[in-house]
Amino acid sequence: MDRQQFLDYLERGDFASLFNEAGWNRPANNRPISHKIDAEKEAFVFKEVAELFVRVLVCETETLPQTAERNALDSRLRKSGESYIAIFVKKGEPCHHLWMVPVKTTDKRSLVRVEYANLSQAEFLFGKMQELQFPIGVTPNVAEVLGRLNKTFQVNSSEVTKRFYREFRQKHNAFVEGIVGIMEQSDREWYASVMLNHLMFCYFIQKKGFLDLDPNYLSNFYNRCLSLIVLPLKRSLCHVLQEGSF
Repeated sequence: MDRQQFLDYLERGDFASLFNEAGWNRPANNRPISHKIDAEKEAFVFKEVAELFVRVLVCETETLPQTAERNALDSRLRKSGESYIAIFVKKGEPCHHLWMVPVKTTDKRSLVRVEYANLSQAEFLFGKMQELQFPIGVTPNVAEVLGRLNKTFQVNSSEVTKRFYREFRQKHNAFVEGIVGIMEQSDREWYASVMLNHLMFCYFIQKKGFLDLDPNYLSNFYNRCLSLIVLPLKRSLCHVLQEGSF
């Protein structure tokens, strides 16, 4: 399978043919599997499209699952097998996909998330799929398949971690430079670290759904404050200034 074939399969959302071309087997059972996580949202319905000791599951959905939903889905899916590749396809945006892959290391198990919204963003995934290709006529054992899967997606996890700390240092340095009123450099650095850690904690519990079950709680709360408090005050102040009764 060359790069263009790979991108054609992605564009059509034909993951069954993609993995079959990579040497994976057709599933023995492709009956839909439904998992409802939120009573107010549609259920996530998965269809198994390929397998090679690891199930490949595809789910079309109106909204891609957030962190809390992905963790809940993982706890359901792993009951039928620890290892799988779950691919979410956003309805109305056929090239907007999210891959969810459990990765196991010696001391932990983590969920790796790979998301792209168009084919140009998905090109990097071709290299990963090359690692998961097996020649026709060669039947790998379970250890080889799991070893390649973990190695392939663990690289993605490590790169994300490195990029996070690199960008954190950049934001931290910019924050420190913008602080006024604190004279000592060490105090400014300490203050910036505390504030960024607090912001990251708030963002974390928001994405886990702990803030009113809203993964976008902070921005939504900010907008509500603007519409209910800040904007009315601004209009009142403008009115007072125009009337000249300030």
